[in-house]
Amino acid sequence: MKRFELINETSRTSDLAVLLYFEKSDTYIIEINHEADEDQLPLILSSFYRKQMFTVDPSWSKRFVESRIIPHDRQNLSSILNRYHLKEYDTCRLLELSKGRCAQDDCALLPERQSKPWLLERQNTNLNEAVLLRNGVLMIECANAQLRYISLDQLAHSTPHLQSLIQSGSLQQVDVLPGGYGISFNETHHIMKDELFRNTIDYQPDAQDLKQYYEQSVLTTHDVCTILQCSRQYVNTLVKTNRLPVLKKQDNIQLFLHSDVRRLLW
Repeated sequence: MKRFELINETSRTSDLAVLLYFEKSDTYIIEINHEADEDQLPLILSSFYRKQMFTVDPSWSKRFVESRIIPHDRQNLSSILNRYHLKEYDTCRLLELSKGRCAQDDCALLPERQSKPWLLERQNTNLNEAVLLRNGVLMIECANAQLRYISLDQLAHSTPHLQSLIQSGSLQQVDVLPGGYGISFNETHHIMKDELFRNTIDYQPDAQDLKQYYEQSVLTTHDVCTILQCSRQYVNTLVKTNRLPVLKKQDNIQLFLHSDVRRLLW
């Protein structure tokens, strides 16, 4: 993962926002400092800030990056790529080369020099797991080990695309976005954690809910091979090199957490 800090070069302010790039999944996510000066933020980010949305979804984060680099439909693009020894259009590499400067503001995107305390605090509520339970309730496990329960009916009121999925009965898959900054429905529709947490409800899970949670959260070696599209030998290598923690091992059987496996895809 690569991290860039948003800096206002005129005021020399560096605590505005952080852009995270997950290379394996080619995903951008922006985290905005809730104490940032809105007037110093670029236009796209200030619109999120005004709405109290401090985590920018992958679609808008990528639009933000693309607005600060050479457009992919530039007429002389091939000669520009050759000049920088690029074989193909690479948004992250172009961002590094241009430092994300834009004529419309005084901001730049530079490699993060040190971790931001406000970002570390926000990451405590990032998602480890999200499981769709019965009765339209979404169970979320956060990085700080807290469990939250989200009402999909409430969430659908402010999220039209989710409402259409529920009404059509086509809501089939819920997954955690890279870094745990939100979730995706059916691998297409994104909802970030700020919006999720606004729809938290009191819910008392029963034995069936817990069984459903463990069925989706605990994986066998075969499950891991399917997700990573790899061999059992490779899984053993991941375990031996401490890249994949083992939840429980008995004889020749190993169990893993879905959240630990998922991180290998980011």
